[in-house]
Amino acid sequence: MFLEEGSDVNSTAKYRVSARELRTWSSRPALQLAAVRGNRDVVKFLIEAGADLSTGDTGPSPLFLAAKCGHGSTLKYLLQSGANIEQRDDRGWTALYRAARSGKDVIVTILITAGAIIEAKDQQGWSALHHAVEKGHGEMVLLLLSKGADIDARANDGRSPLQIVSRMGSVHLISKGGRTKKHWKEPLLAKQKRDAALVRLLLEHNANVKMTNSNRLTALHLAAADGTKQ
Repeated sequence: MFLEEGSDVNSTAKYRVSARELRTWSSRPALQLAAVRGNRDVVKFLIEAGADLSTGDTGPSPLFLAAKCGHGSTLKYLLQSGANIEQRDDRGWTALYRAARSGKDVIVTILITAGAIIEAKDQQGWSALHHAVEKGHGEMVLLLLSKGADIDARANDGRSPLQIVSRMGSVHLISKGGRTKKHWKEPLLAKQKRDAALVRLLLEHNANVKMTNSNRLTALHLAAADGTKQ
């Protein structure tokens, strides 16, 4: 109806999305908004009406947004319609990076099956595995490794996934008085246990413990610098 009256399918509108979705006020074409909501029927209608799959300079692509928000059916339709699976946002992230960081196993499987490059890297030289490790997603790490991810992939600073989690494993949140704040204690301990489990997981899959970063430091050096004993 709106298109019949002359509405532009690629026009933008001021629209507020929830914190769970885009977390900002942004001008978005209708296709981006439909992708965020996971409304496959609307996505299909807009594409058939000529909506731009790439969206140019108006923000993340519909494919990226569908992946970020975990909408598998919408994601599959966008891929079938010719959306660029390797299109990047302003940080150099692809839909695969975003899904890996979010721990969305089903979405990552869809993307890899559709041909996403698992070893592609962002502006920091991070692969999807680096992102999954940095966010502490053990199941995602296992999935990526099972799909052939390089366990010793180097970032621009030479760090491997093992080195990233080794440095993260003992992040200390200290109050001015020198003691860990009470309301931080349990989350901090949980994070330390999670990161220790990730280190063990990577070692069990033969991560190279002797590998050095650009400062010639190994994972052991990084862990020792932060006081990690596990």
